[in-house]
Amino acid sequence: MVTALLLTLSQGGPMSKASFSALLALASAANLLSALLVAFTEEKPPSGSRGKLELGLVLDDRRLRRFILLSFVFGVGSATAMPFSSFITVGKLGMTVWQVALAAAANLACNALSQRAIGRLMDRVGRRPVIVFSRAALASSCLVYAFASDWTQIVAVEAFIGVALAAWFSGQSTYVIDLAPPRLRATYLAASMTAVGVSTFIGSSVTGAIAQPYIAAAGYAGISAGLLVAGALRFTLGLLFLTAHESRPETTQQP
Repeated sequence: MVTALLLTLSQGGPMSKASFSALLALASAANLLSALLVAFTEEKPPSGSRGKLELGLVLDDRRLRRFILLSFVFGVGSATAMPFSSFITVGKLGMTVWQVALAAAANLACNALSQRAIGRLMDRVGRRPVIVFSRAALASSCLVYAFASDWTQIVAVEAFIGVALAAWFSGQSTYVIDLAPPRLRATYLAASMTAVGVSTFIGSSVTGAIAQPYIAAAGYAGISAGLLVAGALRFTLGLLFLTAHESRPETTQQP
């Protein structure tokens, strides 16, 4: 995103296909390069024999089942905002490529810079409060996008959302690893991430299909209303994570 910002900073006029061609080619090349570099990393030697996928043991864990269900329900509700945001950034506010890149860079920078502090906070207050914050805080982006009148407001809320996403990335994986027996950690994580991915696909696809016929007639007022509904869903469904079991293992104080 920083590279995209620098490449497009001097670009004038409305967006066009040429605005993205060089950036997409660069992103593709960087992805391929990163894949090649990962191929040369050292793999941790496996311990013991390789067994079958023990999905039954995963589903037998009541705490994990609840967390996966909460993640799936939240994912569907949260993704209802996805079809609307680009109408605001590009259509209503007329943001250029470099402005969109700046918003994304602010999101990623705040995400990276806050993860260490969030990790310390989780060790003090537990996993569940951090996860609840990470989910409910996403409602702020819907509220700001719905009423935004200037592109700087988008940059500001994306920076805040970067912190919320850092809380989710740190909290979700730590929560699941806490629950999982050592030999099932990868399976537990895979089950959790699958719920997030499938629910996001369903929520965004269904909302897009339903909203598409009405967007042209409703205009930005309808889009803003859709964002407010999505924000209410994010906040309400985010609070449902209060019903999840705390996963932080009990610790004993050392003298």
